[in-house]
Formats: sequence, structure tokens, C-alpha cells
Amino acid sequence: MAILRTYVIPAVVLLGILIAWDFTKPRRPADFYEPPASVRSSDHPPPMNANEARYAANRDRIRKSAASGLDRAWSTFCTAEGRKSLAQAVTYYFEMRGNEEESYEKRWGDEGRIYIRREWATTEDKRIEQLVADTYERGYFDLASVKPFIAKRMAWLINDVRVKAAPCARAG
Repeated sequence: MAILRTYVIPAVVLLGILIAWDFTKPRRPADFYEPPASVRSSDHPPPMNANEARYAANRDRIRKSAASGLDRAWSTFCTAEGRKSLAQAVTYYFEMRGNEEESYEKRWGDEGRIYIRREWATTEDKRIEQLVADTYERGYFDLASVKPFIAKRMAWLINDVRVKAAPCARAG
């Protein structure tokens, strides 16, 4: 009888309270978490993300960082520190860009893929792509200096580019 009074009755009362509490929660329709039709309209970019403005600002910072790493004098890329700085700038840019491209496509499908590729196709992005290709073509940069998954993300950019010189060989 002591066990009943000590453990069973309080457990039943607690279970009753939890069940009653569950019924007090507001019931929402199945589409409650869907954005309203006004937000889903064509006035907004397809992946209407609450933080999209922050992501756009971050993309601008990533572009500026990559551009500053690539805008240095060519001769600085012959030093160990210069090559490291160049590799870091290129790695950071393509890592962030690739992460966003994969993420948006996974979350929003084709709409997200189209949207994020358009976001990463600014004139500054084209300039960075051209600088990377030129740096590779002139022999200041090779794919071995970046992580393998970054090299894979960059392959489309320098696939048809042939290295025409080895300027750092003369400097050393």
C-alpha cells in the first residue's frame, strides 16, 4: 500500500497533468508554417530566407577578400607567404561559394540552384574567376596548393586553361 501511495498515484496524477496539458496547446492548420501567398509571389527571390540580406552581405565580403588576395603584384606569388595567401584566398572563395550552391539546391531544389548561381554570377565574380584563370595560366597557382574538394570545385574554371610559364622558377 505504501508503494501505491508513494509511486503509483503520483505517477498517474503526473501523467494526467501531462495529457491535459497537451490538449491545451493550440492546434494549427497543416499549412501553418508555410509562408503566406504574398511572400511566395514572384516579387521575392525563390528561396525567401529570413537571413538572405545577411547572406548577400557575406557574399560581398567573400568577394572582397578573394579580390584582395588576387589583386597583389604577380611577383608576390613567388614567395612562400604569397603562395599561401593566394591559396587561402582562392580556397575561401570557392569553399563558401560551393557550400552555398550545394545548400540552396538541397533546400529549394531547382529554384534554389538557379537563384544562388545568379547570386554568384556578378561582375565581381566574373572578375575573380578571370583572375584565378590568369594566375593559373601564368604559372603562379596550381591545384595541388588547395584542398582536393576545392580543386574539384574549380575544375570547370581551369579545365581548358594551359599553364604557359613558370615565372617563380626564374625567381628562385
